[in-house]
Amino acid sequence: MEAEGALCASVFVGFPNADIHNAGLSAVVVTNGDDALARRWCDELLDMAWAHRKAFVYEIEPLAESMKRAQALADAGQPGAGPVVLLDHSDNCSLRRHHGHDDGAGGMLDAGLQDAAGFAIFDPQAVQQMIAAGVGAQVTLSLGGKLDMPSIGLKGQPRTVSGRVKLDL
Repeated sequence: MEAEGALCASVFVGFPNADIHNAGLSAVVVTNGDDALARRWCDELLDMAWAHRKAFVYEIEPLAESMKRAQALADAGQPGAGPVVLLDHSDNCSLRRHHGHDDGAGGMLDAGLQDAAGFAIFDPQAVQQMIAAGVGAQVTLSLGGKLDMPSIGLKGQPRTVSGRVKLDL
């Protein structure tokens, strides 16, 4: 559409897991003053999205299965082919699942994934312990899971981890 004269044609996939009504897919097409063409192209984008709607549906998969698939992809990959990324499609970037106590970083540890990294672990106490230990130090500490989530009936479950401090803030 942009090659045919649209100034911009964008699809916003929205957030279907939200608990509000108007967070779904939308499209915007901008033209240079041709409102009818912009509307036609926008409708075309929305029709294409509707025709392929099954591809937009996130299918929940148990974390252990995701870890197995990630390991299989990593094992099949060529050196330097790039990382395998596990992404939580709900509204919690720490991979805490609504249907259980699984979390991404803990799941990676349980699955024995190597050369893996987790993110969005909120634990100022652990950070301070690592800073105090210093770069290069081997540490064993309680990491993450220190906050309860009473609104969904979950108690924090910290993990004991060991590793080497690589970076100082």
